Amino acid sequence: MNGHNDKLFQASVALNNMGIVLMERGLYDKAVSTLKEAVEVLKIVFINDREPDGCRSIPLLLHNAFLRMAMPAMVLGQEPYRASVELIAHDEQDFESIQRILLTNSNRSFFPLRMESIERNAILSKQTWGASIVIYNMAVAKVLIARSSKNPRKIESFNRCALRLFVMSRKIVHEYSEQCEQERDYARLQQLHLVSCLSMKQELDLLFRLGQLSKAQETYDSLLHVIAAMEDMGNLLYGGKCSAAAA
Repeated sequence: MNGHNDKLFQASVALNNMGIVLMERGLYDKAVSTLKEAVEVLKIVFINDREPDGCRSIPLLLHNAFLRMAMPAMVLGQEPYRASVELIAHDEQDFESIQRILLTNSNRSFFPLRMESIERNAILSKQTWGASIVIYNMAVAKVLIARSSKNPRKIESFNRCALRLFVMSRKIVHEYSEQCEQERDYARLQQLHLVSCLSMKQELDLLFRLGQLSKAQETYDSLLHVIAAMEDMGNLLYGGKCSAAAA
């Protein structure tokens, strides 16, 4: 990634992380707007890879995001819907924290991913890896908007949109999981598995809400498979701590 694209990527990281803070504060529509801008920045990287003029819009996007951040948070009890939103790092290493997240059953608990530093020489393309995280977070924000609405048509529309985004994020992750397996990059593979599991947990809930029971069963089976793979990877990375934690 050249210097121009690296700056764009860092801008998308900043927008992503501001978007999930807005989610945490109950400003779900503002979170969606900010995450959309993160996607727009990544599009500049993908589509206009050699076009330095793409940077010109970045200061305005960041300025708008900062203005949203300055807005007061929703006061507890005044907003139409209040979820438990817990920010976690995309490269979370604490297996007990990961296990707790995966075992959380409440459909009012959401775990948007904060983007931390991604190594320049990482096996994954920074912008592609970033895209999977931003898309996942946008899906979470869409679900939160659906939960806060009382309009049935709006609820279904946002739920369907969120489902498509979760699936899209997971497809990106799956593509690079195969590459990580070939390279035996188990630490990176564990990060990818975390995103997959978080996506599938949300997909399951949405599929049940939308009455797509056969797809829900397929997703559940896939989720169990990835959780088992995470435990195997965890044992390799943490020397058997995963099995002890699960006991």
